[in-house]
Amino acid sequence: MKKYFLDTTIRTPYDNKNSGQRLEYLARLAIIGKACKADNLPASKGADIGTIQLKSNRATVCNGSNLEKAMQADKATMYGYIAKDGTMYLLNPAEYRDLVLHFSRIEKASERSRQREPESIRLKYESRKMIAFLEGLN
Repeated sequence: MKKYFLDTTIRTPYDNKNSGQRLEYLARLAIIGKACKADNLPASKGADIGTIQLKSNRATVCNGSNLEKAMQADKATMYGYIAKDGTMYLLNPAEYRDLVLHFSRIEKASERSRQREPESIRLKYESRKMIAFLEGLN
């Protein structure tokens, strides 16, 4: 696990709109040094930054309940969890799988995506326990 600290004071096009897209924008800036819009692609269409798939508080991990299938489809070699304080934890696939297994739940899918899958895996609200888990991966 590697840690990055995102500069959350930077203004983005997503301020006061979509926190996940805002954090993705800041992560792109930190990792590749270039600011660009969020890709708005589902995880099954590929990773967010190169081969890194990003997630944040309450993110949908995948549509459906098959995590292994979703991880194969996203073609990511690293996974980033961005905490509310702007700390980005880069995880290998095994660490990410453990995070999801410990801190997610299966929810009924939204009306819009229910046509594809009746349920989805979502991360729970960020907690001190989740951060302690991530910090313990060192």
